[in-house]
Amino acid sequence: MKRGKNACRRILAAALVAACVGSVQARAEVQSVQVTTARSGTFQEKNYQLDVKVPHVSDPSGGSGAECINKAVDQLTGKLVRQFAQQYVQEKGRGHRFLQIDYETVTNTDTWFALQLTENRINGSSSVSDHFYNLDRATGKLVCLGDLFCTKDFGQRLRQEILKQVKEPDWKIPEISRDHNFYLNEKGQLVLPFDQYEIAPGSAGSPRFTISPESIRDILKPQYRPQ
Repeated sequence: MKRGKNACRRILAAALVAACVGSVQARAEVQSVQVTTARSGTFQEKNYQLDVKVPHVSDPSGGSGAECINKAVDQLTGKLVRQFAQQYVQEKGRGHRFLQIDYETVTNTDTWFALQLTENRINGSSSVSDHFYNLDRATGKLVCLGDLFCTKDFGQRLRQEILKQVKEPDWKIPEISRDHNFYLNEKGQLVLPFDQYEIAPGSAGSPRFTISPESIRDILKPQYRPQ
């Protein structure tokens, strides 16, 4: 038991190095919202490999959204690293696992900020999962997909918009939920991402569908309608 606890501590310590490591990382291009690597680290032993980068978002406007993003990211990355450590202990280092956590700024304009956090796993088979965090620069608040719309049935409408783009008959497109992954790109278009295997075979990767705001103008809240 003691050896197991020590192994967990070693993994957690290696993967989540103090924020001073992040402070020496290069910042993103000079923009209103800044993103730095708050913590980073690696762990490798036998057939176990962990590579973690945890972002920190700073919004000079002082809204609550940036801190909400940081809190959500910290909770998620911490959970994933702890799970990895527990699996290592349970399997007594005899398994084969890989976990990479990385991030990317996908949109950073005067009106919108979107951060993508990606977890790449290998455990027998490989899988990739993305998590998107959106900040409305006008309000400084974290925004979920449902916040963009003025109707409750927007999920059905978005599904129909996606089906117009899908050519493969075996892809299964569900009704889009209020908390579905999304971001607005730099053109202000709505992008709806899906994880690998979520709606299609693994060979399709992680599909993304771009929806013109003009095509859904009537169900968008006034502040999100194209001018």
